[in-house]
Amino acid sequence: MVLSGDAGVSLIFVFIFIGMAFAGGVSLWWFALAIGGIAAMFPILWQFLGQYQRNRILILFDPKVDPQGINERYHSKINLQSLTGGGLTGQGLFNGNRTQSGALFAQHTDYIFSSMGEEIGFIGCVCIMLAELAIIARCVYVGVRCQDYMRRLVCYGAASALMFQLMINVGMCIGVMPVIGLTLPLISYGGSSVVTIFMMLGLVSGAYARPSSLSHERYVQPYRG
Repeated sequence: MVLSGDAGVSLIFVFIFIGMAFAGGVSLWWFALAIGGIAAMFPILWQFLGQYQRNRILILFDPKVDPQGINERYHSKINLQSLTGGGLTGQGLFNGNRTQSGALFAQHTDYIFSSMGEEIGFIGCVCIMLAELAIIARCVYVGVRCQDYMRRLVCYGAASALMFQLMINVGMCIGVMPVIGLTLPLISYGGSSVVTIFMMLGLVSGAYARPSSLSHERYVQPYRG
């Protein structure tokens, strides 16, 4: 997926694995070993990235990559201007200057958070984020409540996926994360994204509504060493 240019989806799977492994009791030494391995392989992985992918990362640390702001930094600049242009309460729903004029790129998918910032302001964005965090917290709560590890890990995996998408999407809009094309959960337009999220939430709801008849079984034996 990374080689095909769809790095966002591949990173979601990585984050799901990390969340489930942590919840399953994997020793922190394994996480440290994995981080060290990735750091050692980073120069090799860097060579497989396209130039535009490298620039999306470099632009976060070196503005000289696009000093005029007309290439890689252009969309980030417009996004940040839109996000901060709404002030505290916004310019009004469907009244955002950059959003309605079409200057804001991908305003219904990747950069919908910037569109919301312009139209419903800081207060509206905070409310949206609190609602997203409430859903994530509920997934974690259901996971804690589950008596068998299989369903528990499913709930933690769903929470990890939603949290990762939220962090990356908001981070893209405020310019602290590279643009990798992840939508804002349950807010952005997109058929496959919405269906996938509803499927995850359906699994979580099923784990809450129908406790396992094999609650005494341990599908995953956590390591506590």
